[in-house]
Amino acid sequence: CKWVMDGYIRLLDLRSSQRPPRILSGHRGIVWCVASLERCGSSSGSLGLVSGAHDATIRLWRQNKPTIIISGHCCAVRAVCILPKNTRNTEKKNNILQTKEITCLASASIDKTVCIWHLSPQQQELITTLQHPAPVYSLAAFPNGDRLATGAEAIRIWSLDTGRLLRIICDHSHSVYALSLLPDATILLSGSNDNTARLFNVDTGDCLGILQGHTNSIDTVAVFDQHTVITGSWDQSIKFFSLDSMQCITTLQQRPRAWIRACLILPPPQRSQHNDIVEATIKKETSEVELLSPHHQPSSYVHHSDEDRRTI
Repeated sequence: CKWVMDGYIRLLDLRSSQRPPRILSGHRGIVWCVASLERCGSSSGSLGLVSGAHDATIRLWRQNKPTIIISGHCCAVRAVCILPKNTRNTEKKNNILQTKEITCLASASIDKTVCIWHLSPQQQELITTLQHPAPVYSLAAFPNGDRLATGAEAIRIWSLDTGRLLRIICDHSHSVYALSLLPDATILLSGSNDNTARLFNVDTGDCLGILQGHTNSIDTVAVFDQHTVITGSWDQSIKFFSLDSMQCITTLQQRPRAWIRACLILPPPQRSQHNDIVEATIKKETSEVELLSPHHQPSSYVHHSDEDRRTI
């Protein structure tokens, strides 16, 4: 998916760079974030997306159309996250018990709040609001759905069962733009405007390592495998760091003005021995999504030439 200043979301087919993207329209201004509803275990066979934008709204999309528009924030929505723990609401209708799956969603905003929502096909319900002293840029949900990490001027870990703040981690000197949990959910990876990425023990808050080497803000982090993590920066590079040595082992340097805004790990295809990453760039004249491997040059591109467009 892509975000651009015209408020459109473009769905790209990475199997064919020649196929035109499907366009979802409705937002006004930059679409900052998207998440897939299918990741939460939705049983619906249709494509489901959640998006957050500069217009302070959240939109749920089914079959390329917005089905729900949420206007609970008063400033730009910078992150959305589908929570792993869904609820099932059982109600009696015509003397028949009916069970409906309700999706849980977290949204983070510049208005200094994180909202937790229950979503059903026709409506939404605000469950709780987590107040912060600064704008919130990033989210990471724990696999069992009991906790949520939020990134603002500091990292906070919250109980989703009680809404209670469990821990504050203040090691970064600037805003935390990216968060990702390692597979065992005991270590949290963060990226910050202080040009560093850090690893934290989620139970103690202790910093386990500082990943250095970028010369500008780190806007995206991802876990490549059990020994390697990825950082993407506005210094136009993607770096692979070893968790054993905490050192950079590979750097993918992009072309001028190709700032790295987001990256996503794709499952390795059968023909490849390595994972691929989708690298998102921001360029003034062009927009590209590239398939990369830490061992190879870009394998394919999805390219658009509209002026002043941004890609995620």
